[in-house]
Formats: sequence, C-alpha cells, structure tokens
Amino acid sequence: MTNDHHEPSRATSTGRLTKDEAVTATEAVGKDPEMVELERRHSRFVWPATAFFLIYYLSLNILAGTSPDLMGTKLFGEFTFGYLFALSQFLMAFVVAWVYSRWAARRMDPLATDLREKLRDQQIKEASE
Repeated sequence: MTNDHHEPSRATSTGRLTKDEAVTATEAVGKDPEMVELERRHSRFVWPATAFFLIYYLSLNILAGTSPDLMGTKLFGEFTFGYLFALSQFLMAFVVAWVYSRWAARRMDPLATDLREKLRDQQIKEASE
C-alpha cells in the first residue's frame, strides 16, 4: 500500500520523522510564538518583583547591622522601627502575591488559555489523522 497522504517532512519508507527532524512535544510548544510571549511576560514581571522583594527582605538584616539606633527607635509605645519593619515583611509577601495574582489574571491567563485551546485542538486534529 502506498501512502497517498505523504508529508514532505516524513521519511518516505516509514512515514515517521527522522531522528534529526523529530522534536519532543515540549520542544514544539517551547517554540510556539504564544509560548515565547507567555514566557517573556512572566519574566518581565517575576524578575523585578523578585529583586524588589529580596532587597526589601535583606534590608532588615542590613539595617539591623548598620543602623541599630534607627532600628531601636520607638515609634509608639514599645513598638520600635525594627519590630514594625520586620512585621511589614509578612504584609509585603502577601501584597506581592496579591499583585502577581491580579497581574497574571489580566496578562497571563488569557494567553495561557488560548495556547491551551490551540494545543488541545492540534492534538485532536493529529489524533484524527
């Protein structure tokens, strides 16, 4: 039997991709323009947010070592600047997570949904062939 539906990228004898032409599904998805855009958007938010949070987090240790008078300054009652700054780090972690979730819902999720639908449709099409 001959294969009337021949794809030029497939070997003529087996109909399968050669080792040089074969790519994994992960590689194929990774080269998709929508996936590249998704990764770019993610990186443009995550790296600055991570840098900000690390600087904020490490500044407590740096200030405690270099400015003990500032950290010991009483702001009200027995609450010192250092104590409130340390507690603010918990609040900042929640703020960063909240900002990321809102940002991702607007900028990442629609693109990820489109990409997922596109890949699902492609799998259905390939399975029916």
